[in-house]
Amino acid sequence: MKIMTQSIGFRVCLINIFSLRVVEFLRIDDRVDGVSINSSYDFSVNDIAWFFRTTSEGIAILEPVRDQSGIIVDFFWVFTNSVATRIFDRELVGNSFLTTFNLTNTDVKFKYLLRVLELGASEEEIFNYSQENSNLWLNVNTVRLRDSLMLSFKDISNEVLLTESEERYRFMVESIPHLIWTADSTGKIDFKSKQWADFTGLVNPESQGYGWFEYIHPLDFDKTLKEWNSAIESKGAFKVEHRILNSNGEYRWFKSNSKPMFDITGNLYKWMGSSTDIHEEMIHLEELTRISRELEEKNDTLERINNDLDTFVYTASHDLTAPINNIEGLTSLIRFELSDCLDDRQLEYLDLMTQSINNLHGNIRDLTEIISIKQDTGREKEAIFFTDVLKNIEEDLYPVISVLKAEINTDFKVKSLLYARKNIRTILFNLISNALKYRSPDRQTIIRISTSKTKNTVILEVSDNGTGISEDQLPQMFGIFKRFHKDIHGHGVGLYMIKRIIENNGGHIEVKSEINKGTIFQVHFTLPH
Repeated sequence: MKIMTQSIGFRVCLINIFSLRVVEFLRIDDRVDGVSINSSYDFSVNDIAWFFRTTSEGIAILEPVRDQSGIIVDFFWVFTNSVATRIFDRELVGNSFLTTFNLTNTDVKFKYLLRVLELGASEEEIFNYSQENSNLWLNVNTVRLRDSLMLSFKDISNEVLLTESEERYRFMVESIPHLIWTADSTGKIDFKSKQWADFTGLVNPESQGYGWFEYIHPLDFDKTLKEWNSAIESKGAFKVEHRILNSNGEYRWFKSNSKPMFDITGNLYKWMGSSTDIHEEMIHLEELTRISRELEEKNDTLERINNDLDTFVYTASHDLTAPINNIEGLTSLIRFELSDCLDDRQLEYLDLMTQSINNLHGNIRDLTEIISIKQDTGREKEAIFFTDVLKNIEEDLYPVISVLKAEINTDFKVKSLLYARKNIRTILFNLISNALKYRSPDRQTIIRISTSKTKNTVILEVSDNGTGISEDQLPQMFGIFKRFHKDIHGHGVGLYMIKRIIENNGGHIEVKSEINKGTIFQVHFTLPH
């Protein structure tokens, strides 16, 4: 059955007819179906109609639809007031209840109506109404009117959405691992998440207000209070790292942050805060700090020892020079005055003494040079041209180069470098000297010198075709006083010195060598950014 109200007049007529039915129903006795009325009061049709028009709730009447067996299979709307029509945003009269709410006659909402109709007791239920773009939550009160049902609707969508929002917020707060808390505009804590109760073991309100300060470590109390008061006074952010007491009586490190919230008028009304567990990071940081402090102390100790050693070496070198010079003078005097009296074997001994004195002089010079290299990292740098440095070295080594008929080939793709002149000469001189010193007797000595550039590095490469050394000896090549060819004169400090020079200036040196094929040195000079 479908009743269509096509005009206002017809609708008023329907209200009048229904109002008569309600008045008749209410006058049966003083209390019917939970409705109490003074029977001496004379209801009029206008009274009922006025109530339906002015009430703030939606009012509707449902009548049952029965099948041939008399079983109720649906309800249809026979009356709605203007509020109900506005709530549903459509005309309901004449339409099916099940269709309106998209239900079946097995749904609990339908059974709810049957129960009210059967028992007569008024009941309350929550309905969800979804139609196109509408999604409403309705609080529905239902009473029986003889064989009909009267429903009153109240839209509670906002309350449901607010409750859902609060539930989502609470779920989110209780799902994250941080301790979440809020404070009012005066700074008093008014909410703490479940994590706070779990962490501290407290569920009572004694930690609200300013009571939470009792759980701050005594050594962190003043800092926390100062930062909190400062944030409240300035209405700015609060940020502090402090230790908080847990339910086991232990303190853990937390990073607490809070930001103020302002209303549309600009007044501060709430603080939203969180405390994040950073205990492991802080313990790790403390350990790193302790290790760093110990390393600094050891470094200071080593630096003092190195300084003492440098002083000792410098003093010893200085103090030894005079007696060695005396020995050298006496040896020369013996050779001059007694050469006619000495046989060949004694002269040989004298030559060995002279050689030892010269070696001692060389060692002292090398030790002094090593100390000066360590102390000259601040040597003034200038633009050094590789061709100029090489020309000077070739002049110094000309006697050796000419005798050996050595060939030096160059390929300077990088022409110059900003470096200390003395240091660059020492590096190149030692590498060329080594190539000449450890030459192969089976072939002409060929030395190749080149420069190239990467993004932040200039590479100086010096290669030869000499005797080379084995791979297992390479790690020891730059050690002080390390020598691998005992039959070749040297003190074993040249490569050590140039490695120190290069590393003191931020670079490094690499070497590749193969026995009877030769050696390649690569010096990496780091360019300034």
